[in-house]
Amino acid sequence: MFFFRYSPHLLLSGKSRELTPADVVDAVCTSLKEGEERYGPQVRSLLCCIRKEPQWAPEVARLCDRFRDRGVVGIDIAGDEKGGIEMAGKKKGEAQS
Repeated sequence: MFFFRYSPHLLLSGKSRELTPADVVDAVCTSLKEGEERYGPQVRSLLCCIRKEPQWAPEVARLCDRFRDRGVVGIDIAGDEKGGIEMAGKKKGEAQS
């Protein structure tokens, strides 16, 4: 079994405003199922929360629940572990020494 890890919100970045993160997950789930039926390997989805975009996390959690019967098997956190936090007096974006 293989796992496809992605952020539905990032796949929408700069795209049509008519599409939603749910549309992305639906399309991915449909495509992975078609690929499984045609070629055999099982692929499941992990939806990613993005550290620098915490406002997306509640929707990602809801999408995991909504699509759990269509191949979404988990939730993940992606992004720079230090990028969203002020550390040792340095602000986000400043070089670390």
